[in-house]
Amino acid sequence: MVEQEQMLIKAAEHVKSAISQRHYYQKKKEEAMATMENNPAERSLCYVADYSQNMAVPSFSFEQPGETYYYSPLAAYCFGVVDCATDHLSAYTYTEDIAKKGGNNVASLLWHHLWLQKVLSTDEPFKEITFIFDNCSGQNKNRMVLRLLFFLVKLGITKVARASFLIRGHTKNDCDRLFNVMKKGYRNSNIYLPADLVESMKHKQVTPVWCDANVFFDWDSGEDKYLTRPTKVKSYHVFTFDIDKDDGDTLTKMYSHNINQKIRQNMVKKEFRGKDKAFWKGVTQTLDRIDPVGIQDIKWRELYDKWGPLIPAEKKLGLMYYHEDPGVERRNKIKANTKKAKDARKGRTTSAATTTKE
Repeated sequence: MVEQEQMLIKAAEHVKSAISQRHYYQKKKEEAMATMENNPAERSLCYVADYSQNMAVPSFSFEQPGETYYYSPLAAYCFGVVDCATDHLSAYTYTEDIAKKGGNNVASLLWHHLWLQKVLSTDEPFKEITFIFDNCSGQNKNRMVLRLLFFLVKLGITKVARASFLIRGHTKNDCDRLFNVMKKGYRNSNIYLPADLVESMKHKQVTPVWCDANVFFDWDSGEDKYLTRPTKVKSYHVFTFDIDKDDGDTLTKMYSHNINQKIRQNMVKKEFRGKDKAFWKGVTQTLDRIDPVGIQDIKWRELYDKWGPLIPAEKKLGLMYYHEDPGVERRNKIKANTKKAKDARKGRTTSAATTTKE
């Protein structure tokens, strides 16, 4: 009986948190719309950010599925940022050989978005900037993104920088709605090249932006030199840096359903406290770029051997994997790895059969 009561209490708290976060989300959207025409000092910005489900290059969605149904295409990633004031989606798109979908990638794309929107070049600080995310730990809810907020405050971009995470199981947001709009063209087109993908995504409510490797930086290593790592991240849902709190050095963490219960953590290592705007700006300008990750040899072989013959001649030169053979060395490596995996499976099967007999 006690266990059942505890489960009911836990479920009630979960629902209460979800409702609280949803109301908070709506409030920040309304503030962004209401202050859209104001000067930066009186303007609140609110962005919703998330990854869409992966797309593919190539993709023959316009045709009846055939043998290509069993082929492995190049995965295409789309990180969407919705401006809540205008209800417009900026869709930052890249393929799996360029970068991954980790914390450094999210932080880099958020910074890139603010740069393209000229937010980073403001002459006076905005009143506040709020980012709304789902609760995906590692991808959105991570130390790279949370510490990015610190730089927005210390560089004088905004007086308050905040990240708010929706409660797990209740994460439906504006990105999801506009992703559906964005993919209408994609689902009714044959996609041969990344450029075709970007073209298919265009809509009056969507601006697709192609991202090459130059967009992605190692925020984590750069931040680790000067800042401590945030603790107990999974336990909280609202994270804030405020220039009026310890000169912007302190991260305030709070539960969604109990805003009076707060924990503060000074994020700046002692030897770097008191540094000025120019110092912190220099940190953001000297981050290391992340090298392109490339693709697995076996996928390159499949793109060349299986997809290549199906790609129109005028499109083939647009993607190296269609027209450049992976080479003998890679092919031999694939064969060796395939044989090794097959032998390992055979060994596990034999071992399981022996155990069953015993």
